[in-house]
Amino acid sequence: MVEVFVLGGGTPTPTEFRFGSAHALRIGEEALMFDCGPAATHKLVKAGLFPTQVDNLFFTHHHFDHNIDYLCFLLCRWDQAAGKGSELNVYGPKLTEEITQKVIGVGGAFESDWQARINLPGSQRNGCS
Repeated sequence: MVEVFVLGGGTPTPTEFRFGSAHALRIGEEALMFDCGPAATHKLVKAGLFPTQVDNLFFTHHHFDHNIDYLCFLLCRWDQAAGKGSELNVYGPKLTEEITQKVIGVGGAFESDWQARINLPGSQRNGCS
């Protein structure tokens, strides 16, 4: 059975009911996500799916209303999986890898965040969950 979740079906202009683009599919045990617009991670959890259940993320294009929550999704998924989850596959147009590296790669904007989390005593990487 395929379940379709419309997490965001709007435009760059926020309204009371819609803002940005994000969709998910659940096919049996597999969850796929398409775009990661505003608050997509929170909306995913509200729909009953968790970032750790998504192993494949697809970007249609890189406008902010389609990818602004990507950083949140990446860090939440990484924090919750901490060596227990499978690798995330991210597919998208040309800038996808560059955006990823600039936010979580070596020298990226949030490198200090994940470095601190893996190097602190009691971190998930050091055996605590």
